[in-house]
Amino acid sequence: PVLPIEVKNIGNLPVELLQKPYVLSSTDIVIPVNKTSKELYIIGNTSMPKGYPVECDYGDKVAEYIIEYADGGEDRFVAVNGEDLTTATMLHGSSRINPVASNCIRAITFSYDKNFEWYLVNVKKIEVNSERKIKNIRIHSLDSSYNLLIYGITAVV
Repeated sequence: PVLPIEVKNIGNLPVELLQKPYVLSSTDIVIPVNKTSKELYIIGNTSMPKGYPVECDYGDKVAEYIIEYADGGEDRFVAVNGEDLTTATMLHGSSRINPVASNCIRAITFSYDKNFEWYLVNVKKIEVNSERKIKNIRIHSLDSSYNLLIYGITAVV
């Protein structure tokens, strides 16, 4: 789903989102950060066409967020269906659904045609070591049949 407008903030969190999300399936995405931060916000955390709760099970491990520090160390966080990820669509067939990820905030909902298309964007907050400089964030797919959608990442200093 392509965002229908340019998004410059989510609440009071400044962002600069891709209107067309990066789709991660069998390749990694590496986002340079090169700064210290106390929190990272990963914006997207949805999938299409399959995803929880429609075609995947709660608790499936789908992706890994790897925080790579400038000192060579790293922190790893596994993204799990129903906790960190949901399907991007709020419709299944002709029925409306309410996909919820317990460790995320639903930040954006939008539609192109209110009768046939409803989409959502989740935000996952990850607390990181604010005393270590983050070199990159690497997002790694654990399931090549799963298409993870990422619209952006914001680092809070």
